[in-house]
Amino acid sequence: MKINKLGSKMSNPHFSISLNPYNKHFTVITNYLSTIESVYDKAQAEYPRLAVFRFDLRLPDSVLGLDNPNMPRADLMKRFFASLQSKLKASFNFRKHIRDQHLHYVWVKESGGQKNKDHYHVAVFLNKDDFGISLKSRYSDMVKTQPRMVRRRAGKDYKSFKECVQEAWASALNIDNHQGAQQVFFSTTACRWVTKGSLAFKDEYISLMAHLSYMAKPQSKQIGVNGRCIGTGAPLIYRAVKRQPKPCLCANKYDL
Repeated sequence: MKINKLGSKMSNPHFSISLNPYNKHFTVITNYLSTIESVYDKAQAEYPRLAVFRFDLRLPDSVLGLDNPNMPRADLMKRFFASLQSKLKASFNFRKHIRDQHLHYVWVKESGGQKNKDHYHVAVFLNKDDFGISLKSRYSDMVKTQPRMVRRRAGKDYKSFKECVQEAWASALNIDNHQGAQQVFFSTTACRWVTKGSLAFKDEYISLMAHLSYMAKPQSKQIGVNGRCIGTGAPLIYRAVKRQPKPCLCANKYDL
């Protein structure tokens, strides 16, 4: 789903500035917003009941180096999402789905603050049926409702989505989990639901895109400086269970 935008050229010839179609008081980088909308469209096509998480990733001074705030980190987000992919696969008790499940994401890099440090705004799109309980995992409810099941699976290290993000960021930065958790920020509306075909779908969509369009704002972007400023992906986190055909018991009913 897209809403038409009117744009004017930025100083960078490869980008243009538009009025934000979801909030007319602000502007956006046109192709950044189009990228966010495209990731949403792909995720919504895969998950009619969609859970969208927004969070920020920051860099500690110990990693940046106070004298070198612009040190190259070309593969930092690649390492982060590879770790997050692995942790989600290991930590969540997925329902049995007939289709593969993917970790759809988009991120943007900005620079700002008193020390002009890089930071990242991230949106992750997942299946509400598996990840829709705010920042908890389905395991959190299993502790109360299925204690025997929990004991049988005690060898598996279940974590919440938030914990997976914090530990993945720590892994990408090569710091301990406590330090990593301090550099991850979730807003009070970190998880939003969009259910395709529901009566509230249009309102849910517009509210979500108004929330995500913040990532496309031109302020604080250093396009073309110190690596990429936007990235997307959809790695596999769950392989579909192939249903085996039931054996036909009537084939030999006359073979006596």
